[in-house]
Amino acid sequence: MKLNGIFKKTSLEKENEPLPGFKLGLNIRKRVDEKLLLTGNTLNDWQLKIGIKTTSVIVVLIWLAAFIYFLLILLNVITKK
Repeated sequence: MKLNGIFKKTSLEKENEPLPGFKLGLNIRKRVDEKLLLTGNTLNDWQLKIGIKTTSVIVVLIWLAAFIYFLLILLNVITKK
């Protein structure tokens, strides 16, 4: 910017430099992101294992109920003779 024939420095030159706490904040943000990623992956693995076990138990219970129902019908047919 030119005032009275003299160039005045603008604050734009300083704005391009990072602030004093920028590196500290950047390191903290990286560490927090890494921990959140690790925690998220752990929870996803846990949820997957629990989901597979729960689904397996439900399927086994359905097959067991169907088998017991079949046995009851079969016993009713045999004992009605």
